[in-house]
Amino acid sequence: MKNMPENWEPPVDAWQSAYDEGIEELVFAYFGSQISSGESQSEFEDKFHNGIAAESPPSFVTRAQYVDGSGYENIVFIAYWKSQNAFDIWWQSSTFSQWW
Repeated sequence: MKNMPENWEPPVDAWQSAYDEGIEELVFAYFGSQISSGESQSEFEDKFHNGIAAESPPSFVTRAQYVDGSGYENIVFIAYWKSQNAFDIWWQSSTFSQWW
């Protein structure tokens, strides 16, 4: 089944990433939780926000949330660091290694 007219070109890419000049590597990590719908995600969210507040925190964080086909609520944080060294410093100084 075709949804778009033949030879149609989108005006912009649907997904695109743009980074600062000079970025040679990018480290990203997915942190997620899955619970029964209706339960609270607040404990996970609190631990995540407290955990990123360490030396060399991520440069950027995105968040996604959805209910899957089995009815579970899923939340995912994607954290980005501009280098492996920045991530390593964060990991050593954060509380994540104690509970993740």
